[in-house]
Amino acid sequence: MTELLKTETIRYALTRVKFVARDFFTYADDLVARVAEQFPDTFNDFVSSDLGVMLIEMAAWAADSIAFGQDMYASESYLDTARVRRAVNRLARSLGYKMGPATASSTDLSVRLAAIQAFDVIIPVGFQFQGPNDLVFEASQAVTFPAGEGPLSVARTVSVREGHTVVQNFPAGSAGVKNQRFPLSPGDGRFVAQTTMELTVAGADWTETEFLPYKQTDVYAIDYNAEPQMLRFGDGLAGNIPAAGNDIRASYLSTAGKAGNVPAGTIVDVVRDLVVAFTSIELLIEQPTRSSGGDDREELAKSKVTIPGYVAARDVAVTAGDYYSLANAFRDAVSGAVAVAHAFVTMSAADDITLQSLVTLISDLVTGLASDVAAETADITAAEAAIASEVVDATDGLNDVSNALLSIDASVTTGSALIDGIGPPVGVVLASSLTATDYVTLRGCFANIEAQSVTAMAGEFAAVLAQTNITTALADITDVVANINSLVGVGFEPIVIGYLGDIYDHVDTILSSTCKSNLVTVPILTKDKDGFYAPPSTALVRSLQAYLNSRKEITQIVVVVSGESGLVYAVISGVVGVAAGYVKAKVLGKCNEAINNILRGRDFDSDLHLSDLYREVVPKDGVGGIPGVSWATLAITGPADHINSDGTLVVGDSEVITRGTTTLTAEAA
Repeated sequence: MTELLKTETIRYALTRVKFVARDFFTYADDLVARVAEQFPDTFNDFVSSDLGVMLIEMAAWAADSIAFGQDMYASESYLDTARVRRAVNRLARSLGYKMGPATASSTDLSVRLAAIQAFDVIIPVGFQFQGPNDLVFEASQAVTFPAGEGPLSVARTVSVREGHTVVQNFPAGSAGVKNQRFPLSPGDGRFVAQTTMELTVAGADWTETEFLPYKQTDVYAIDYNAEPQMLRFGDGLAGNIPAAGNDIRASYLSTAGKAGNVPAGTIVDVVRDLVVAFTSIELLIEQPTRSSGGDDREELAKSKVTIPGYVAARDVAVTAGDYYSLANAFRDAVSGAVAVAHAFVTMSAADDITLQSLVTLISDLVTGLASDVAAETADITAAEAAIASEVVDATDGLNDVSNALLSIDASVTTGSALIDGIGPPVGVVLASSLTATDYVTLRGCFANIEAQSVTAMAGEFAAVLAQTNITTALADITDVVANINSLVGVGFEPIVIGYLGDIYDHVDTILSSTCKSNLVTVPILTKDKDGFYAPPSTALVRSLQAYLNSRKEITQIVVVVSGESGLVYAVISGVVGVAAGYVKAKVLGKCNEAINNILRGRDFDSDLHLSDLYREVVPKDGVGGIPGVSWATLAITGPADHINSDGTLVVGDSEVITRGTTTLTAEAA
């Protein structure tokens, strides 16, 4: 027991009036003080083992339990202080906001038949492909391969989404009473995917609605954030009551949420063989892109931020804040959920993400073209050098031919002189008319002529060969020039003109009408399986664009874009002092996870301070931080162009920080 309080003091009275955190010890002290004041002579034994003290402590425990319940009910009655999903869900519904359900990730597969079939092959809706970690992906639309297609045919696109179809019957059927609720069973750790339920009552289709409308109509609602998730019917005024005894049958997609976001190249098999016309069909499956859009039910922290703005917007977008709230609350049944969104009024070309992305495309194209032209120019230079070498060789060959011909002329002249000196008779008796010496000389002269002729022919052949090499080199130059013309004329010019046309169209859209309001840019991101930001799919961007266009003011222009260009990957390093008795690897693992938690779910235009890291890693006066950490030296080292003099990672209006690399080492404290 604590020391008896002096209840007669004014300070005591004021403190008790202001004191609202009522607990066991407060009540026990009050009761002890009251007994001591009222019964000083008859009860003065306050030893813990005394029967009277036991009764006082039992009363204090009862009062503490009641106070705890009152405090909890009070806390859970306000959005800012609520901590339980059921309470936040209830408050959101009362304000006309439905907390986001889980969404299934989706992607496109490229599929071909492993063998040619003589009949049409159809992949039906719901056909299951095998993903990693025992995840299943179902085809969301039927795809037909006409007869004759095979492994060499063009691959067909099959759209799939993570999850498997669950059929749930409710044996008791309808009780015919108001506000009936039926629990749904998607499986442990799994969720009912948004708006995927097909429900029949007595064989008739009923329609899902976000909230039960005040109409007598065959509709139902799903409370995705209840525990367990619930199917709800109306009371006869807001939605009809299923007649007593009617069978109720529900079919829906059970999803793993954000765990279904898988990398590219991981969906390459089927759960069970595709059988068509009693034939097992082997499929060749490729997954060129990652799956995206999968998310768990809306986080409570996000709901608390989103609900006030969403309610204030009243489902109409006027200000940047309205776009921010509507975009952050957006979830699409097919393309998934927005993990984080931002909205800002674009005041300059530098702020225009669409314009900057187009300019970047042009810059990348020009840079690539310059590299290609440089490579082709090097080929031209090499070809010119080869031509120069062949010209030299050709010149030398022609000189050899010329010299050989001169030698032939000299030999012929000598032979002619000898013959002229011999005189008649000629013909058959020519050899007998010559002296032996002259005869040998004459024969040698003509042999020399023959040899010189052979040399001349070889020189001519070499010259011709050199000319052939020159021709080949010139052909190579022609090909190089054709390649350059192709790059500049066929590839470069039309693409650049196309990008410039996109720029002109974009700017013209802004300036095409009098009194246009400022351009509102809405960058968005989704999550990967680890909860970090990832680029959204094109389908999600288009879906949100259509949604905001339907709610915007007529004089505004809103452009939804991927926030990928604004991702800033934090680079963090440091040394952690680990206290004696702790395993360094485990402490470092907890430090890394604490830093990852800081880097998850950040808002656009939110800087990262060193103090944020120290607060989560290093205990202060024994409170907070990671157990086992005595001290730490931490630094944010990148990206270098975003670090200020204080070591803070500073980002702009359209940028958001996410996980890059974290390198921590441990030392004994």
